Amino acid sequence: MMSTNRAANLALFLVVLGWFLACYGALSQLGDPALSVTEAELRNMHMQSMAMVSIGIFCLLGSLWLSGHLFQRARIRASLVAVAIAIPTAVLLYNLL
Repeated sequence: MMSTNRAANLALFLVVLGWFLACYGALSQLGDPALSVTEAELRNMHMQSMAMVSIGIFCLLGSLWLSGHLFQRARIRASLVAVAIAIPTAVLLYNLL
């Protein structure tokens, strides 16, 4: 079993890693490709971007689960994790409307 301190720190790390990967994967899809880029290369770049977004989302979900699991023993760090996921998500959803 992992210690409470280590699990809380892992949850904080996963939030940062998750947002970085999700944002990088989404932003790498912006812009028009050069005309010399083949269809296979575009498909490969798209798959890599979607993999990064998916891994980032799984990191965020994992950190949210860890924060819920640790809430009784590490309230401050668990709350920080939840806020670090909820506020940017709310801003993104608000901007979509």
